Amino acid sequence: MYLDWRIVGVICLIGGLLLTFVYPLGRRSGNHALSEILLLVLFVVAAYNLIPATWVPNDVVVIAIGLGVGLLAVFYRDVRRFIRYYQGKFYRMSHPYYWYGRMFRRRRRR
Repeated sequence: MYLDWRIVGVICLIGGLLLTFVYPLGRRSGNHALSEILLLVLFVVAAYNLIPATWVPNDVVVIAIGLGVGLLAVFYRDVRRFIRYYQGKFYRMSHPYYWYGRMFRRRRRR
């Protein structure tokens, strides 16, 4: 018994949409990188299985369409992650051996 290629395409499309819009983001960068790779793969497989050959006869164009949609989804997910965790924050080093750490500390004391 096997799965039809259209069912695989629909499952990949639903999985990619859920991963883009619904799945929680998380702070860890390793998990985030893996989810971005998975997101790209899901959209490429969905495009390859769902776009008929009569519409786009060239397979390379179909894969490029899937990569384009996947990159848009990754960009949207990165924007969501930035708004959720990093908005209004900037890097400060407060260690005394760094000159900018001493500068911030001096400015705060006076």
